[in-house]
Amino acid sequence: MKIGIFGGTFDPVHNEHIAMVKTAKQELGLDLVYIVPTYISPLKAIRTSTSPTDRVNMLKLAFNADDEVISDFEIKKGGKSFTFETVLYFKKLHKKDELYLIIGGDNLTDFSEWKNTDVITQNAEIVVVDRDGNYTDIDAEMKSFKRKYGKNFIKLSYQGSELSSTKVRMYSSFALSLEGLVPKEIAEYIDEKNLYKSNPYLEYLKENLPEDRLIHTANVVVASLKRGVKIGLDPEKVFMAAALHDMAKYIDPDTIEGFKYKGIPKQVVHAYLGAYLMENSLSITDKDVLDAVRYHTTAKAPMSRLGKLIFVADMIEMGRKYDGVEYLRKIFYTESIDKAFVEALKEEIAHITGKGYELFTETINAYNYYVKKGE
Repeated sequence: MKIGIFGGTFDPVHNEHIAMVKTAKQELGLDLVYIVPTYISPLKAIRTSTSPTDRVNMLKLAFNADDEVISDFEIKKGGKSFTFETVLYFKKLHKKDELYLIIGGDNLTDFSEWKNTDVITQNAEIVVVDRDGNYTDIDAEMKSFKRKYGKNFIKLSYQGSELSSTKVRMYSSFALSLEGLVPKEIAEYIDEKNLYKSNPYLEYLKENLPEDRLIHTANVVVASLKRGVKIGLDPEKVFMAAALHDMAKYIDPDTIEGFKYKGIPKQVVHAYLGAYLMENSLSITDKDVLDAVRYHTTAKAPMSRLGKLIFVADMIEMGRKYDGVEYLRKIFYTESIDKAFVEALKEEIAHITGKGYELFTETINAYNYYVKKGE
């Protein structure tokens, strides 16, 4: 028999998870697929707050065919979930069968960090599903994999979307539609259980931003968290700055007592006002977070890594459509945040001057500090 193993946090399971399993079954002729929710992922900086029971219940709604089994092995074991232990567990159950471990293409770059990868590759074939938004060079990874393990991984023909559980959680928290992201039954389960509860900040945003701006904001949060945790930033600070970066977009600055904005261009006043309201109305005192919001449209010199992250994420979130955005996205996700920031700053200046706007002093200073001195 051919046995598939598909693990993950599944917080929550979404349409791409379902498509990956369906494709693996079709292309590999799998007789059985075990869906294995983790207890704690050792490589994820953002820990799930959703109970194992709820995650398993949603998996049961998503995978209910006779050849799909939800395994609670890692949940019952508790502690950190190491894939090599899971593979050995199923190898013991299926001594004479072939095992196929299904992973996303984005996991290839992290695979070498997994514990006891030799044990994994000796006992199971690695099956990779590439996805949009994954800038891993699959061919290069194949060569590297072959050199290290003496065998190739299997790449399925299906090209998945960049949908993530983080996006589902953010859209749910922002009260945005989950249509097209998860099956209807799972959307209803999330809503009924109120799994991804909002907070006062998001409630403020939902009351003061139109739907299109909420979608943009949720997308900025997704991009910021995806990259931010990879470069070692505090997820809570990343979330706060990304979620609140446009909080004052539709507020008349003249209605806010004590806010002075003389000399600030009209198109960027909302960023300065947002930081002012965060500090004076929401009692947020973290300077790094406040500055990330204040300068997310103008940049400044010097700028923190959090500030650079929000500046670029605002420009490359998945809803942005303009010439050059895909180039910036690739740099954002694959190279240093410093390089991504410099390239985004160049793009922003070209955009501003192209529209005939005058460059703000902070932007000029940032250009001179980060770009001109390096030329």
